[in-house]
Amino acid sequence: MHERRILFYFILLAFSISTVSFARTIKIVDYQVVVNNSSDSVATKNKTQIQLAFNDAKQGDQIEFPNGTIYYKGNFNIKLKNKSSINLYGSGMNNSILASKDPSYSAIQFMNCSYIVVRDLQVYSPYTTDMCTDCDSTASGFYIDGYANPSDAHNIEFRSVKVNNTRTSGIVFYYIKQSGVWNSQIVNIHGAGIQINEACSTMNIEYNYVYNTCDDNIATVGTEGHPNSSIGIKNNTLSYAGVSSRSGSGITVEGSNFVEVHNNTIDHSDSAGIRVASEGTWHAGGVNEVDVKYNVVSYSPKKTNHPSILVYTSTNYDVKNVHITDNQIWYPQTSRGIALYGENPGNGQVHDCQVIGNPIYDYLRRIQVAVFVGQRTYNLTIYNNPVYQ
Repeated sequence: MHERRILFYFILLAFSISTVSFARTIKIVDYQVVVNNSSDSVATKNKTQIQLAFNDAKQGDQIEFPNGTIYYKGNFNIKLKNKSSINLYGSGMNNSILASKDPSYSAIQFMNCSYIVVRDLQVYSPYTTDMCTDCDSTASGFYIDGYANPSDAHNIEFRSVKVNNTRTSGIVFYYIKQSGVWNSQIVNIHGAGIQINEACSTMNIEYNYVYNTCDDNIATVGTEGHPNSSIGIKNNTLSYAGVSSRSGSGITVEGSNFVEVHNNTIDHSDSAGIRVASEGTWHAGGVNEVDVKYNVVSYSPKKTNHPSILVYTSTNYDVKNVHITDNQIWYPQTSRGIALYGENPGNGQVHDCQVIGNPIYDYLRRIQVAVFVGQRTYNLTIYNNPVYQ
């Protein structure tokens, strides 16, 4: 009996050691990827070889990107598909760079993946030109797609990454849960900076710098029947949304429930600095339980006639239980600091909202109404929103 027990433990230990030994570090340069060479022939081969490295990765592996710039080219997305528990990392967001010579495709697409960490890496499209007009809906920096099998698409983390000059959004999540972006830089983006699209849940977007985007800096947009839920957008620094001829907000919440928008600094948005809405343009559903707190919004909006913080519906869906408390508005550019209303063509309503303790520092003397309440609203609590001129 004693010998049998020893044999059992020996087999168990051998199995554990053999399992651990499968975890590897896959070095991209070992796949004949050439660094710091931008010729078309090298870039075309680089993309194929990177894809081979991704195909070879197995559970527990790490994929290492070298110091330097890897140029790549080709009419396909680099994909990590149906993979789990893999780390992709470089030597720093300004040191390890993937530079696309064909910006019509996403740098890296994750399909039905789980427990993926991407860190210390930059994706860059140096050949994208004409800000906000040279735009392609298929060309994000990172595109995370769980539509085919949402139960397998979760726990995707981006930490200390940089996305620069992509042809559409910087980072896009679609049918993903328990994921997020931390301590990253998203700059010069031809779409939205970070976009949470449709049927996503338990997402965290924290401590990021998002600058110069043609659309929203950060957006969570659920659609009819496919809302986003449990979204945290916190401690981000957001500047210049809606540049050029496009329109965008610092933070947009549409078709989403249970969202926390806390401690963000937002400046120079083309549209409202913070916009909570149900809009027909995106086929968005209703909005319920959004907490907007401790944010600082300044010099927003730049061009539109929106207020600095906007809550509204233009669909048949309601926007309700939005709590706007303890925010600061500096140098508003229009006559309304905060606004709540419903508008055509829908008949949805804005209701059960609070607007409390939001000082407006109107040293440019633009404000005529601190909090504007329009049609199709009810059960609102509004007080202590002083204007200082």
